[in-house]
Formats: sequence, structure tokens, C-alpha cells
Amino acid sequence: MKSAKPAVTKLTVTKPTVTKPRAPETLETPRLLLRAPQLTDAPHLYAAVRESLAELSPFMIWATPEYSLLGCRANTRAAIDLFKTGKGLRYHFFDRTTGEFVGNASFHHIDWNVPKLELGYWLRTSRTGEGLMREGVRALADMAERELRAARLEIRCDDRNLKSVRVAEGCGFRLESVMRHESRDPQGQLRDTRIYARIAK
Repeated sequence: MKSAKPAVTKLTVTKPTVTKPRAPETLETPRLLLRAPQLTDAPHLYAAVRESLAELSPFMIWATPEYSLLGCRANTRAAIDLFKTGKGLRYHFFDRTTGEFVGNASFHHIDWNVPKLELGYWLRTSRTGEGLMREGVRALADMAERELRAARLEIRCDDRNLKSVRVAEGCGFRLESVMRHESRDPQGQLRDTRIYARIAK
């Protein structure tokens, strides 16, 4: 006689419904206009990247001599779609006086359940040393805490990227750890990665 199999209780896991806050499409600082990407930005973005390849290429895998206007347009279209869905929030930086495209910053690896967001950024070479990136990143971090209700903001950067380090520390992010040999840089060499965080008060 076969013994009866024990009853199996199935557990149903209900995922919480997450309401994604709507990010503002524009922000202003004393010197900058921060705006969600538009397709007409592509030529200006392309020119800024080409000008800055020497500084970007040690840290950004996409910053190569093959970087093209066609690829830039495709990347801009993708950034527009990500912004609409809240899966990525990129802001293009423009000089408020001259209208020049000076760089950008993006919230990515977003987890709206926390919510937490990772922030990356770069500035065109001809505009470095003016404090513009610090001004823009501070405005975005403040906005994320205030309007996106971010509980945690992160900045991850190559341990050798001292300019990025200075921006993070100047905007109130604290170093939490250095992950040794965490990834490979665009040249294929092992690199250490710094993790900075800013926690909502």
C-alpha cells in the first residue's frame, strides 16, 4: 500500500507595486541648464566626446576612436526612451550663457523599490577646471533626494579617476569601499573601483 504524499502548500509571493516618481525634464543652476536628452543634441554631444577622447578613453569603454555620429544618434534615441520609462535618467548640461553643450550625467542601475540610483558623469575637456560638474552633480543629487525620494545615491568610479573622486567628495558622497580588481578597464587591465554613497537624511 502506497503511503499518501504529504500535501504541498504553495507560497504566493506578491511583489509590491512600485510607483515611479516622475523626474523633471529640466533643472537650472547658476551656470547650467540640465535637460533630458533630445535627438537634436546628438551633433553637440558627438563634438564634445570627440574633443574629450583623450581624457575619457582610460575610463569609458565607449570612448574610442571609432565613436561615430551615427552611433551617437542611436545612443541618444535610447537615452530618450529610457528617460520616458524611468529606467535611466540622463541629463545633458548646457552653459546657460552661451548654450554650449558641456557634458552630461546619468542616473542608471535604478532600483525604485528602495529607491536607489547610481550616478555617472563626464565633462568636455575644454570646460574642465571650472567647477561645472560639481555644480551639476550637486543639483541632480539634491533633486533625486527631494523629488525622486531617493534613499541612496551611489557613484562608482575607477580608483585612478581623481577628477571623478573630487566631484563625488565635493558633492557630499562618502567613500564606502574600494573593490580591488573589480573589473577591467577599456585597455583590459584590472582596476580597483571606488564606491561612494550619499544617504538621504
